[in-house]
This record gives sequence, structure tokens and C-alpha cells, in this order.
Amino acid sequence: MNNVQNGSGRREYADGNVYVGNFENGQRHGHGQMERTDGSVYVGNFNYDQEDGFGQLLVNKTGRANFYVGTFKNDRLYEGQIISPTNGTVFSGTFHADGFTLSSQGKYFWPNGDIYEGTFVGKAMEDDNGLLREASTGWTYVGRWTKGDPVGIHTRTKQDGSEDKVLAVKSDFKARIWKEV
Repeated sequence: MNNVQNGSGRREYADGNVYVGNFENGQRHGHGQMERTDGSVYVGNFNYDQEDGFGQLLVNKTGRANFYVGTFKNDRLYEGQIISPTNGTVFSGTFHADGFTLSSQGKYFWPNGDIYEGTFVGKAMEDDNGLLREASTGWTYVGRWTKGDPVGIHTRTKQDGSEDKVLAVKSDFKARIWKEV
């Protein structure tokens, strides 16, 4: 069934990749599934041989699986989410042409429920007014983020609406430590 021109079918490629889905004029077009020899699987829309439209991509490299869900353009995730089951995090936003790094505004969700909203450069939070919503307290922190960490003095808003200033003392993947100033 490698010579399907129109309609649905299956095509095995010389590199070992396998496509099952719709074809138009001999090209992947419409809904389909591409299984790659590297273990990744894309299920979604194709537009003349390119992943284009809504889709889901599972990438499993060296035991770390990531799911890419959203709108694809030119074989890359354009807008959507990257979900990392191994560490429980989620990136959400618009992505650069590489399909893996966030561009401009986005959100980062930690497994404990904390959420960062702001600007990303590459895969890191970089913003003079990044906002962190802390799930355990319901408090928000607004201030500067550099290379993925809060730096300097931030404005903390508590659930009752009161505000104070805090200094970001330490930050790592799991927690941030603040000191009142």
C-alpha cells in the first residue's frame, strides 16, 4: 500500500518511518499518524506532507517522555503545551520555529500547582514583571525573573489583598524562598 495517491492508506518510508492516514496527490494530507524510528509518534492533521493544524506528538528520548499538544505549522509546534510527565511540569504558550522553545508570553505550571505567567526567552522565564501564583498560600509575587529564577525584590499580594515587599533568596525547581524586606 506504499503507492497510495488519494484516500486513506499506509506508507512505509526507506528510513523506517510509517504513516497511516489520508493522502492527496501522493502526499500526507488530512488526518493521520506518523510513527518514527526514534520512537516518537505524531497524531493529527497534515497539510501536503507537513504536520499542520491540531495534533499531538509524543517524544520519548532517553527515558524522558514529553507530549506536545496544540497547533502545528511546518512540522513544528506553534502554539500549545509541552507536558513532561517525568517531572510533572507543563509549558503553555506560543513557540519559536524550532517547536520547543517558548517565545514571548507563556505559562509554566509546576506539579505543586504553582503557576508562572510572563515572558520566556528560550526555555527560561525572563521578565521584569513576571507573575508567580503560589498554590499553597494563594499569594502572588510580581517582579523580575532572570534565567528561570526570581531575582531581587518582588511585590507579594496576599489573599486579603494586602501587599508587602519580599526578596527572592533562593529558587530551584521545587521551591522558592522569600525574605521580607
